[in-house]
Amino acid sequence: MNTDITLYGSLVVLRSLFTAEIRSNQYKNWLIDPRVTRYMSSGQARPTDEEMFAYEKSGLLLGIFRKNSYDCRGTTDLWMGNVRLHQINTTQRVAELGIMIGDKARWGQGYATDACTVMLGYAFGSMNLNRVGIGVVELNKAGLALWTKLGFKEEGRLREAFWVDGLPRDVIRMGLLQREWFDAHRGSGTSKTG
Repeated sequence: MNTDITLYGSLVVLRSLFTAEIRSNQYKNWLIDPRVTRYMSSGQARPTDEEMFAYEKSGLLLGIFRKNSYDCRGTTDLWMGNVRLHQINTTQRVAELGIMIGDKARWGQGYATDACTVMLGYAFGSMNLNRVGIGVVELNKAGLALWTKLGFKEEGRLREAFWVDGLPRDVIRMGLLQREWFDAHRGSGTSKTG
């Protein structure tokens, strides 16, 4: 994937991560924080640098930075998480979306909504994808609210496909189509590249 991408939202700047950020303790600490990774299939074990680079190369991974104090030098104290397109199939024009707000002090402030809005604008616009999918654990009420607000529709369930607190939980499969996105965002200018 293109490793030099910068996208602007109303609250965030999304950009490709630097090597130092991918290797940083800040990022690795997010991945072992049980509150951050509660509904993520990755996490719980501290990853190696090699695993971090393999993850970064396996899709389009962009860091989420606060826009109101962002500068182009990539000041990492403004970094709050990542958003990622993966399982990208350009022939079928599909991908999966994931997000992690690792900085818990930023939860509930609209950053995830803005970051996903910008990434979806890029996915459906610049990448010309037709469908973006997501899997969300049934207990993840904030995630379900986010995806519903963004226009995702429930498409089915993977029964007892994810363990939380020692119990199996369903994963709700949701999807969003390019035409649905453009119908909902016509004229809004949801993302700008820089």
